[in-house]
Amino acid sequence: MSPDRTREYAGAGTRFARTFELGRVLGKYGFAWFLRQSGLGEWVPRRLVRTDMARGLPARVAFRRALEELGPTAVKLGQALSSRADVLPAEWVAELRALQDDVAPVPFEQIRRVIEDEFGRPLEDLFVEFDEKPAAAASMAQVHSAVLPTGERVAVKVQRLGIRQMVDGDLALLTYVARMAEARITWAARNHVSDFVDDLAFSLRGELDFTIEARNTDLIRSQLTDAPGVTAPVVHDALSAEHVLTTGWIAGHKCDDTAALGALQIDRVEVARRIAGTVLRQMLRDGCFHTDPHGGNLLIGDDGTVYLLDCGNIAFIPPQMRDELVHLLFALLEGDADELTTGLTTIGMATEQTDPNSLRGDISRYLVHFHTLSTSDVGVGQMLEEMLFLIYRHQIAMPPVFAQMLRALILTDGECRALDPAFDFRQAAKEIVKETLWRTTRPRALARGAYRMARSLRQYTMLLPQQLSNALRKIESGGAKVRVEYEDLDRPMHRLDAMFNRLAFSVVIAAMILAPALWMQVDVQQARPLWHPAHLLLGVGVTLGAWLLYSIIRSGRL
Repeated sequence: MSPDRTREYAGAGTRFARTFELGRVLGKYGFAWFLRQSGLGEWVPRRLVRTDMARGLPARVAFRRALEELGPTAVKLGQALSSRADVLPAEWVAELRALQDDVAPVPFEQIRRVIEDEFGRPLEDLFVEFDEKPAAAASMAQVHSAVLPTGERVAVKVQRLGIRQMVDGDLALLTYVARMAEARITWAARNHVSDFVDDLAFSLRGELDFTIEARNTDLIRSQLTDAPGVTAPVVHDALSAEHVLTTGWIAGHKCDDTAALGALQIDRVEVARRIAGTVLRQMLRDGCFHTDPHGGNLLIGDDGTVYLLDCGNIAFIPPQMRDELVHLLFALLEGDADELTTGLTTIGMATEQTDPNSLRGDISRYLVHFHTLSTSDVGVGQMLEEMLFLIYRHQIAMPPVFAQMLRALILTDGECRALDPAFDFRQAAKEIVKETLWRTTRPRALARGAYRMARSLRQYTMLLPQQLSNALRKIESGGAKVRVEYEDLDRPMHRLDAMFNRLAFSVVIAAMILAPALWMQVDVQQARPLWHPAHLLLGVGVTLGAWLLYSIIRSGRL
């Protein structure tokens, strides 16, 4: 999105204006059916809802282009959806991964204004040098190189002016659309679209608060103290706030820059092994991992040190789920179909459409494929994507963090293969999984697990009699209530509401026709000009009546 468009939307970003824009873009790219089915068509002019200009494009391509045209929030939505191969077909996931977040930089005066408003001091008092040309620019923020009075070079990440108001408005509209879609579209209800949007909103609002990113960066760096050769930038707290983040400047090379890494004589095989081990330990041991380890967020220094950048997006895995994940990965690496099936249905939730026998058979065939192909033929990332497609096909509802974890592993595998085309992620995973299993099965770990289980059992045992007594007391006093919920009730209620509105409208039109007719019968001899109120009222009534009849015929429900 261009700077002019950003300022335009920031100034006129009402929900109505954004809804109009949403209708225009979705209609333009052939998604008018979604506007109608979700109920959003009531808020958008009919000419936009009925537009369909993208007939020559595949639906997935049209959807990607629509998201890019709608701006930063929509692009973030698409990027989040690109990790949900458990709910989207493979070709859609591949298309959404092509979404671009590169935008034109905003004028330097806006950057200066944000920094000076944040700290209440002139820019020159904070930095002795500040490069007006950004080192990187994205839809939410851009990064500039600067020098502190101490002589240290730093990276200053500055949030775009007005971006928070834009994102808040888009998220409010997106939440409304998700609720409407769940009430009217079966696929949306089955996949809990509103929960996905809530998670996206939480992530985006956290991404717009740089104090959270500063804390996350410190947390990641503290976790990496026992990982030699891997770290995260140092945060300068005095020059970091909600809209500005200042960290140490990292000069490095991307994983696919083989020429530069070769010239520095860096052991790329060792670096790949280090990156894979770091990401796996974050997930299985620490329970906190970087969700977006793509090429722009992984830099390799001249001495071979790996730097994790842009730590605004991290995810947390609860201890119990970490234990399940360790056993699931162990079953995957050992080719145990029964354990892998159990692990997937334990972490996720089987639905009515899930057939356990069919699932086990598909997993057995998947494991044969997984273990017979060499790393040079296919990467582990591709095999993990196939697992997500298998989960999608069998309608297993997985927690969002599971999809984030697999996406991070897929990205990590891609970066490791860029460093070493023969890299075997399976071997690195086996080492970390066995190491984690050994830690969790040591006597002290087993005793700690048994203590937690005994404590929970004691707590539930003590609460059960009281809860049972309360339930019986409510039943005896007549205070127990049974709540019945109807699914898809909004659609028939909406049609009933429309029917009564049309009936009331018909009564009003009839009155507008009958009243002037009776009026003109009072004195039939008296001549009345065409502009007489009775004639005008009759004309309006006949016109509205004809329009109502036309709309009923057009709806096909005559």
